[in-house]
Amino acid sequence: IESVTDNEIVVHSLEAIITYQRVTKRDYNISGKVEKGPFSIGTSVSIEVLDSKLRGIGKVYNTEITDNLGSYSYDCNDFTEPYVELKANGYFYNEMQDALSNGTITLKALVDLSKSSNININVLTHLKAARIKNLVASGVDFTSANEQAQKELLGAFGLSSHIKNDVSSISMTDGTDEAAALIAISSLILMDRSDAELAEYIATLCSDFGELGYFSSYTKSQINDDIYYLAEDLPSIKENLINKYQNLGATVSINNLFRHIDWNNDGTAGN
Repeated sequence: IESVTDNEIVVHSLEAIITYQRVTKRDYNISGKVEKGPFSIGTSVSIEVLDSKLRGIGKVYNTEITDNLGSYSYDCNDFTEPYVELKANGYFYNEMQDALSNGTITLKALVDLSKSSNININVLTHLKAARIKNLVASGVDFTSANEQAQKELLGAFGLSSHIKNDVSSISMTDGTDEAAALIAISSLILMDRSDAELAEYIATLCSDFGELGYFSSYTKSQINDDIYYLAEDLPSIKENLINKYQNLGATVSINNLFRHIDWNNDGTAGN
């Protein structure tokens, strides 16, 4: 053995020099909420560990939502990489129909736990994950891909003023403008779609935004049509959510939802 450092051991032999990298294990206490509206208690949440190229390394951990607010948590001291894909599949509260969904949907978040282990999973993290994967596949490092996807996603909905707040840090229950923006976009994507139609539509949005970093003219036309009909539903959506959380024992305030939709398609919400 020629030398020993904190990071590596270098061993000389007659034929080769072999470098053994020590594997550093990290302890992460992951927690957050899964929300479309809130996902139901008992929903499974998987946590897959990825390398810097977002390839699975064969480690998947599982937990579940512990209340009807969509809350989940997981403690682990065996993470060898900070990059993870969180995935939840379950029933959710439909804020338009004021009822539990009849079918399930899947939502994801793709994050670097070394930045934060408080991870919320929602429609914005789901769309962002699709874009991050495409950017990393093209050679962009995760940090840059995450920042670019965040900027492009919020810009696509006219929400650039919220760009500093990572979408995985936002919950519907926060009572902030960012929370109101999440509710508004979640409702915009839902509109009057059935559960099966919603799952299909989210997949279409992911494919579109993931590849382009913006929505195609066809998709944008559909979004604008949905915006037209959304206006009359926003007051009842706000009331339904406040009542839903109150029935679950949580007092939630919701800011003005109208301020977080790009009504005139000029790239700025609320004006």
